[in-house]
Amino acid sequence: MERNSCVCLVPLLGRVLSQVEEVVVGEAAADALIRVIADLTAAQVDSICLPLIKSVFEDDLFCSSRRAGCRLIVPCYCKTQSADHKSELKGRLLNAASQEDEILLVREAAVCQLGQLAQQAAKDRPEILTSLVALSNDNHRDLRAASVRSLMQMIQYCNEKDLEAIVMPVLERYSEDAHRNTRQNFASQLAELQVAYNKIGKSPIFIRLWEDNEPEVRRATASNLAAFAEASPKELNGQLVPKLKEHLVNEHDERVRREIIAETVKLLPKLRKEDASEVVKTMVSLITDSGSAAAKQAVFDHLKDVL
Repeated sequence: MERNSCVCLVPLLGRVLSQVEEVVVGEAAADALIRVIADLTAAQVDSICLPLIKSVFEDDLFCSSRRAGCRLIVPCYCKTQSADHKSELKGRLLNAASQEDEILLVREAAVCQLGQLAQQAAKDRPEILTSLVALSNDNHRDLRAASVRSLMQMIQYCNEKDLEAIVMPVLERYSEDAHRNTRQNFASQLAELQVAYNKIGKSPIFIRLWEDNEPEVRRATASNLAAFAEASPKELNGQLVPKLKEHLVNEHDERVRREIIAETVKLLPKLRKEDASEVVKTMVSLITDSGSAAAKQAVFDHLKDVL
């Protein structure tokens, strides 16, 4: 699409974003605007898109408009060449995430964008990290859950000092959060986290989440088992084997156990021969001894890979 044609679409899509209350319509307008912004010049973004964002956040519009508008900030930040405009956009997103009098859905949408902003805004990363640390301890459980992904996106840019002093306490807090969704979101990122920050394997976080009282959290943890182990030192894999055997036998939620069995099959080639032999014996015992019908079927499904 030619840039002149793209420019004509911005006011039309902006009116949809601003005047329609339905969330799904606002999100669709934001999707279209993001594609349009990618084809605009920096000057066009400054003259047409930034006033639209200002109107969305400063005028008395629907909360769905501000919610969708949060997603326009990072694409515009990437396009504009003005330091003042970049600072303004960053401030809008941080304010939307942190303002206690803002609608929760808007704050949550803003929090989800902070990690992407940090990837583009090198000089502003300390400020964004400070905001995410505060949000990880927010009274609203949905904001804590939303902050997980954004913080994970930032970790690769943190120095060793910040990882130890600032990030690691937050990760510990995520693993013990009272809200299941926060723990589940965090558990689903464990392998990626171990790749970016391999010291996570030396903490009890993985085992703690694997033994969580909520099956959804245990399942999310188990689904990361093979990738987590692959990114960990070999000595850590040896420490995981006793826990792996224990969970194969004692896990009472069949969906979680099926996930553990599938991940165990991926993990076997990476274990020492003697450890792999012990794990295979435990899996076979699910067929011959006390395994449930679902556990037996899960082992049978992977039997050719095990043997």
